[in-house]
Amino acid sequence: MKKTSTIIGMVVLVALIAACASKTPVAVTDAFNAMFPGATDTEWMQEEDNSWEAEFEMEGMEYSALFSADGGWLETEWEIDLEELPDTVLKVIELNYAGYEIEEAEWLESPDFKGFELEIIKGGETEIEMEVRITPNGKIVDEEVEEDSEEQDRDED
Repeated sequence: MKKTSTIIGMVVLVALIAACASKTPVAVTDAFNAMFPGATDTEWMQEEDNSWEAEFEMEGMEYSALFSADGGWLETEWEIDLEELPDTVLKVIELNYAGYEIEEAEWLESPDFKGFELEIIKGGETEIEMEVRITPNGKIVDEEVEEDSEEQDRDED
């Protein structure tokens, strides 16, 4: 019986340590609460780079905000309707990414960028997904090719 109690105690201790290790730092929650006092339904996730992402609702919209472990704000984004994209951005996609379709559009704000983050996709034999950041006046500031989803499907089989 004593052995069982010791094992149970150790399991509880390990669970408590794990829970404390993944708890959102106070500096992060304080910074978040100061920036987004009207936020509701907040869910926190720790990212691989030790930053913290909050997904939350505010004024009827869904947002996500990213903070460094010491509470520094890194970015905020929210999804927008494709119809909200300015013609300048649509023309840039048409000219520079022929054959791609816009799958998702978000407004992104960070200390050094305010603009659109678009997920674009080109179908065909090998599907290509990209994430592109574009300023409101149409300047491409970053693009990143995502993993090929069809190739991933084949690798999983």
